[in-house]
Amino acid sequence: MKVFLRILFLDGTDKQVVCGAAEIVAWESRFDKSVATLTKGFRATDLLFMAWHFEKRTNATDLDFETWLPLVDLVELGDSDPK
Repeated sequence: MKVFLRILFLDGTDKQVVCGAAEIVAWESRFDKSVATLTKGFRATDLLFMAWHFEKRTNATDLDFETWLPLVDLVELGDSDPK
């Protein structure tokens, strides 16, 4: 499973990212939920955490989740692979 996200930062930076196994496993571990619950609805926190984890894993940020959050204007589901 892959989750395609668009991250819009307050500074105007707009990124399309693909969250894969690393983000999904980290999200499941942090929130003690199965990825299957995403098909029944999700919270903004779910998408923001996956977006942050992608940024952290790819060395785009060295900030912790709570410090990174105020830098983000929005995160939304993308339609497809941004490649």
